[in-house]
Amino acid sequence: MGDHAVTHCLPRLQKVIDGEQGGISEAVGWKGGGGCRFVKLGETLFDAFGRLNPKVKFADLAAFVWWRETKAPAVGGSIKATSPFLGVHEGRGLYLLYNGILGDKRPKGGNVLTPAVLASLPKHGGPRVVYAEATTYSPSSLARMNISFKQIPYDLGSMPLLAEGALEYAAGLMPEAPRVEDAKALGAAAAGAGEEGEHV
Repeated sequence: MGDHAVTHCLPRLQKVIDGEQGGISEAVGWKGGGGCRFVKLGETLFDAFGRLNPKVKFADLAAFVWWRETKAPAVGGSIKATSPFLGVHEGRGLYLLYNGILGDKRPKGGNVLTPAVLASLPKHGGPRVVYAEATTYSPSSLARMNISFKQIPYDLGSMPLLAEGALEYAAGLMPEAPRVEDAKALGAAAAGAGEEGEHV
């Protein structure tokens, strides 16, 4: 829509609210009133293949993680863009390791839950939920430490929306297209099976 929402839609809506008598306002006896809220949306979190949009900032993803875990919005700046610790909900400490929040943007640095990263996280005495790209801990080790590990982006809920074959595409593993000879042979076999009355 470009700037059309700002240059045309919003001014027209404001005129209607103010009682301007153009359009059908006079015919229906509209005298104005009401209101509206105009917002500009941020970047989408995921692309069409369920991958994280590289333009997404920590605070935006943190707000989504908070909502996903609590089913409530993060209110009043409760999430700090300077800490991987998002807060406590129902006794669980919520953490997000993303986009160099620990000062290291390398994949083997702050985005992976390792013993060194775990030791550097703000402490929480109860169960912990950690969202990160990967972990070096085994599932049994995580369970012993009362940590529920959630892998980004898979555990963010983006993957069930993917079309067939998108996982291979997202991973850069596009399957090869069949060769022309193979396609012709498959077509002939299917046509032959159909002629003989067999199920294709």
